[in-house]
Amino acid sequence: MIAVLGCGLLLAGCSNEDRARRKLNDTGHTEVRILGMAWFRCGLGKDATRFQARDERGTAVAGVVCSDWLKGDVIETDR
Repeated sequence: MIAVLGCGLLLAGCSNEDRARRKLNDTGHTEVRILGMAWFRCGLGKDATRFQARDERGTAVAGVVCSDWLKGDVIETDR
């Protein structure tokens, strides 16, 4: 409870492992590894969860899943 309030107060976002894993699995990613929070990567008030996985072609990818209450979940891969 305190962690949730702290994240809301800081508006820096938190990590949402369940939502990130669900989004990655729904888009064909496999071997998903959640790496924790990505500070300030997605903007204020959004959850930012770092990951490593294999995409639908089997290529190793890494990035962040940005989760927002209104806009849903967006995968941003590192280049």
